[in-house]
Amino acid sequence: MNDAAVHLQRLHDETRETYSLNCLTVANELRALLIAQGRSASVLRLRSHTVRDGQLVVGPLIPLRYIGRGAPTWTTHYACCADGLVYDPLFAAPVPIDSYALRAFGEPLAPEFIE
Repeated sequence: MNDAAVHLQRLHDETRETYSLNCLTVANELRALLIAQGRSASVLRLRSHTVRDGQLVVGPLIPLRYIGRGAPTWTTHYACCADGLVYDPLFAAPVPIDSYALRAFGEPLAPEFIE
């Protein structure tokens, strides 16, 4: 198992009951580990946006992992992506980017790559 995968598993275990991490910090840590391994990695951002009556409405992101257990609610979430896989402590192992948002938040959101 590579350093990024080990770090991801550790963070997943640490957040078993609640997510108290800064997701942007975690995404950058995982990105640095992947780059150190010679891989191309990016930070992605997820937001749920709709336009109603000409106004941008930012919807909540509620991680499915914590539903029924005092789930946090976010307006933005960051994760790391490399080779079509997303590294996010919401999961114990990287997940395919095509199914990531649906698996994480129950919505088919398009990720924005910011780094």
